[in-house]
Amino acid sequence: MKTQTFIRTFVLTIFMSAAVSLQAAEVTVPQEEVYPIMSVDEQPTIEHDGKSLKFSDYLKNLSSGLKVPEGGQPGRVICNITISSKGDIADVVIKRGVDEITNAAAVAKIKSLGKINPAMYKGKHVAVSVMVPLIFK
Repeated sequence: MKTQTFIRTFVLTIFMSAAVSLQAAEVTVPQEEVYPIMSVDEQPTIEHDGKSLKFSDYLKNLSSGLKVPEGGQPGRVICNITISSKGDIADVVIKRGVDEITNAAAVAKIKSLGKINPAMYKGKHVAVSVMVPLIFK
């Protein structure tokens, strides 16, 4: 009787540990490393008016002179964006906002940028993190 109980417990323990390790394997998703924009060899670029501009230079033009959305307030919205190694805007986080309407307009403006040529580090495309201030007047 004790032997049967021991065998059942042993088999159940093995089965449960295998199930837990399978669940852990399914949940684990490799994340790409995100670099600060100043630490990469080549900054991301964006095509604008037929020219290839550094993303930071393009942001200078983008960041000022935006119209305040209807119902919003003027001010500066500071976003932290992540540009993936494929050149997509992977994440937009409001670090400092004005109000919900203006913040939503800032996120929409950033997401409307489209495809960006990704940054390069040691000969590979990498994801970068960029702070983007947008001024609504």
